[in-house]
Amino acid sequence: MNTFALSRNWSDFAYESAEAKPHHAALYYWIIDKANRSGWKEVIDLPTSHSMEVTCIGSYKMYRKCLEDLEEWGFIEVVFWTKNQFKCNKVVLKRFGIKSKALTKALPKQDPKQVQSNDQSEVQSVADIYKHTNHETDKPVNEDLPPNRFEEFWEAYDHKQKRSHAEREWVQAIKRVDPDLIIKKAKEYNRYRTEKDEIPMHPGNWLIANRWMDEYQTKPKTPKRPLSSIPDYRNE
Repeated sequence: MNTFALSRNWSDFAYESAEAKPHHAALYYWIIDKANRSGWKEVIDLPTSHSMEVTCIGSYKMYRKCLEDLEEWGFIEVVFWTKNQFKCNKVVLKRFGIKSKALTKALPKQDPKQVQSNDQSEVQSVADIYKHTNHETDKPVNEDLPPNRFEEFWEAYDHKQKRSHAEREWVQAIKRVDPDLIIKKAKEYNRYRTEKDEIPMHPGNWLIANRWMDEYQTKPKTPKRPLSSIPDYRNE
């Protein structure tokens, strides 16, 4: 399963189907993105309010209808429906949805060996597309990092505002720098800002400005004196 194949399959379906609308596409691509960020877990959590905000679907009724349509068309399976719009639905991405009529007619005419060869080349090309590369050194970066490092950054950054914006900028930032450095600098920024009484930056803007490159000079922590070192004058 890969992002390119899933996206192309949706495009083929949407080209053939008059029922597929922009809000269906926005929600489906958001589900693909969530699956990719989670390391392609089988069951994907969809926080309702957050998903509606990201996909610009203003009505919960419309949001649920989109999920039902995607399930009916074979692109996802909803394994858990929440009755509370502030909690998560749980979905599973299907490898492929309903194929377009054009694809259905074209595939039987191809030689099976040719189809297999095309599939293998497609997988290789997709792997090349989504490989994170440092364009200065032309070497892959961050390939061995575990998924969901954004949660660690979000936990470390005190000013928790505009999460979806911060998450988008985080994805771009970790292509250029080690996430451990960003998280470390975020903690230093928290302390520095508190000492200087500065207005906090939104986390997304902090990432855009490359503020992890700054040097945050803070006062050294004064160690507490142990009680045993304090003179006892009571008996004098």
